[in-house]
This record gives sequence, C-alpha cells and structure tokens, in this order.
Amino acid sequence: VNTVKIEGGKKIGFNTDAYGFEQTLLTHKESFHRQALILGDGATAKTVRYVLDKLGINFLNVSRTGKPHTITYDRITPRLLQEYLLIINTTPLGNLNHPGQQPAPNPFSRRRT
Repeated sequence: VNTVKIEGGKKIGFNTDAYGFEQTLLTHKESFHRQALILGDGATAKTVRYVLDKLGINFLNVSRTGKPHTITYDRITPRLLQEYLLIINTTPLGNLNHPGQQPAPNPFSRRRT
C-alpha cells in the first residue's frame, strides 16, 4: 500500500505502482519490445511482472541468486541482450542512494577468469 484514501472515516489502501509503471511503459513502448529482462526480484519486480504479463510481454528475471524462472547476472550475454531489448531495473542500484552503481557488470566487457 502506497496510497491511503479516507472515506467515511475508513482507511482504504491502494497500490499505484502497477498503474504508474504501465502508463509509463505504454508511453515509451515500441513494437519490437516483445520481451523484457527484469533486473531484480523484489516487490517492485513483482509489480513489473504483473504489468508485463497483462500486456502480453514475455519476460525473464535476473537476480543475484538462482530461483525458478530466474537467471543470475553472470548469464547475461550479448546474444541475450539482442533478444531482450527492453531492460527494466527494479534494483536500488543507480538511484539516489546508490549513485553510479550498476546491477550487473557490462556483458560486453571482456570477461576475466
């Protein structure tokens, strides 16, 4: 719940994240956005999955830990990025509290073994 409406002395909770994400996505979505990589697997990722599913956009979750229907960041390859042209970051990295940080290493950089 991120929005509370008081009606008749009763508090009613709503979550506006799905609506806000959907409207933003529809503003920027192109016809070639048929698949998406979702970086992160927390509550925000769950909201994003709900919207993508509603819009018929296939998705793949990427996380630090292996979970069902999820890959780890080290499995991101240039080829995968050619297939998934829509990338949605639901991690806190890159926001105000984590400036300059990235959710994963650049997959185009040379791998070190």
